[in-house]
Amino acid sequence: MMIQLGTSESFSITSLLTKLTISSQSPLTLHLQILLFGIWNARNSILFKNIILLTMWKKLWSIICRNTVLLNTPNNTQHSEATPIPHTSHQHLPPSLSPDTPALFVDAAIDHHNGLTGAGFVFKRGYQTVLASQYRRLPGVVSPIFSEGQALLQSLKWCIDSQFSPQVVFSDCLNLVSKVNGDWQDNSAISGLVSRIRMLLSNFPGASLQFLPRQFNMDAHNHAREALRSGEVS
Repeated sequence: MMIQLGTSESFSITSLLTKLTISSQSPLTLHLQILLFGIWNARNSILFKNIILLTMWKKLWSIICRNTVLLNTPNNTQHSEATPIPHTSHQHLPPSLSPDTPALFVDAAIDHHNGLTGAGFVFKRGYQTVLASQYRRLPGVVSPIFSEGQALLQSLKWCIDSQFSPQVVFSDCLNLVSKVNGDWQDNSAISGLVSRIRMLLSNFPGASLQFLPRQFNMDAHNHAREALRSGEVS
């Protein structure tokens, strides 16, 4: 179907519908569309008596008006490509710990190049008060979880030798914590290490092993890294 506007200009009604119904992010563009449409609609209402054509014009008008309302709604949730969309971040929180609770914080660091493991452990009252700390440089690197297990084992031996009695032991290796706390028979490659850790933990009745995200375990982490910088190998 072709529409004549009184001049040599002509265009397809399908093309017009396509162009004018494209969603625009600019209210100015929509206002211009409405103005042009108003002129065309008034002219064609006089020139044409075709009911089908007028019905199509009305549908087009309703689409443009709807888009205008959406763009001018205060609660409009559309974002332009240049507007950053905020992302919800889930921040890990440390387990609840009383300021008077004796706690052991453990971490490991690995030097793959030299085949060394650094073990760091800090004995605290609550999260803030450091009572004692130690680090050890251990030979060999098998895997990250094995190094974390070695650090945990050494820290428990250190507490026994120093007569410290932690009520909570923290490690930032979730996989290791799950294995030690599991009530099943561990048959993995570190099953022997897990068994020894469980045995040493039994020396502290009521003590629990808990996961602590790395950002809250930086004292032990820094001690583990310091162990790698030292020249002494345990």
